[in-house]
Amino acid sequence: MFEGHVARFAITGIACAALQIALVAALDAAGSGGFAANAVAFALAAQLNFVLSSRFTWGDRRPGGSMSWRWLVFLGAISGTAALNLGVFALAQPLLGDVRAAALGIAAAAIVNFLVGDRAIFRPASIERAPRVDTEARRTPEGAVRG
Repeated sequence: MFEGHVARFAITGIACAALQIALVAALDAAGSGGFAANAVAFALAAQLNFVLSSRFTWGDRRPGGSMSWRWLVFLGAISGTAALNLGVFALAQPLLGDVRAAALGIAAAAIVNFLVGDRAIFRPASIERAPRVDTEARRTPEGAVRG
């Protein structure tokens, strides 16, 4: 099951990255500045990422909590991992160059995003345990438990 989630997570990430890049290109062609274009594209791709994560990556689960709560936690998580991505890039860039540093930042963020999605945002709702039956109250004088 874990491997299936990893594969679907990768497919979702590739689809959302492709959308983000296409949007950046389109917004650049329309005259937007690079930073603004990337910010808008990131925000829109993040919404697709949430939908695909809910329905495709972890669609086999029935997570607890409301959809609104999961969406807010998801946005918080990807905001934090975007900062992680930039931080890793900033530290690695002088040693590895732009492309390798960017890849390392993406990998660090992806690992954290997967774990947060798998263990927190889209984790299955806990199964409620059946109440314990007090067997002592149902014992016969001989010590057997009544049905």
